[in-house]
Amino acid sequence: MTPEDTAVNAIVKKIRAVHLTNRVKTEGGLSGTYNSTFKGNGLVFDSLRPYAFGDDIRSIDWNSTAKLNKPVVKIFCEERDLTLLVVMDISGSVACGTGISKRQFATEIGATLAYSALKNRDRVGLCLCSDHIETFIPPKRNPNQLYTFIREGLFFQAQHQQTDLVSSLQALMHLLKKRSIICVLSDFIQPASADQDKLFKTLRRIKQKHDLLCIRLEDPREQTLPNVGFIALEDAETQQTLYIDTGNAHTRAIYEQHQKARWQAFEKAIQPYGVRMLTLINQQPYINALNLFIQRKS
Repeated sequence: MTPEDTAVNAIVKKIRAVHLTNRVKTEGGLSGTYNSTFKGNGLVFDSLRPYAFGDDIRSIDWNSTAKLNKPVVKIFCEERDLTLLVVMDISGSVACGTGISKRQFATEIGATLAYSALKNRDRVGLCLCSDHIETFIPPKRNPNQLYTFIREGLFFQAQHQQTDLVSSLQALMHLLKKRSIICVLSDFIQPASADQDKLFKTLRRIKQKHDLLCIRLEDPREQTLPNVGFIALEDAETQQTLYIDTGNAHTRAIYEQHQKARWQAFEKAIQPYGVRMLTLINQQPYINALNLFIQRKS
């Protein structure tokens, strides 16, 4: 078994354990929440069974009843025919992280949703993007899709380090003809020159045509700096370097205030566009927050 196989299997094992624990604690768990929130397109005939006392007589199949010489009723099941497409940012900033990278964390979150979708017999696809679409894995129902999803999420080599979610999302809108569930996983760290309003407008257009889940990834070190003396902070996308004395309490406080104000402004700016966003912190428990976030969409 290769190191890649080991890493993929470890995430699959963790996801299954998380789903099992969550199902015990909450009725139906995340898979149940996913099923009840994202409805199918109607009902289709599934099978016949003998009529039982209390059944609605309108469900009796009279042709089959005549042939079998006993009353039988039609059983219908939900025709889901849904697609979950996870759009994952794999630009340079997502490669950073404490303990594990935000990219690895994003892969785990996306795979958790993919597992729920496959459990509900939905198709699952993956789009990895930087400043363009790096790779696109077409949606499939095959259970092996989960392994492909995780492997590509962890190990696909991006050609570019910069971020431009707008161009990738706009390209996807032309690819997806049917209503789908689109989950965007990103730290939403963009170049200073990026048009933030354009991003928000693009997300709003997606929300109007599809079910949209926006998840922002954050690392603890992006909230506060450790007290470790002089450090070099390098922008993973531009390679610019800034030297900071983290031993200075005032410097750490300014950094923390700046980061807090930055994301408060971001959340305030996106509100008028009607796009809800969930922020998840790298390596911190996320299943309950994700479950509640999906529930509130229904």
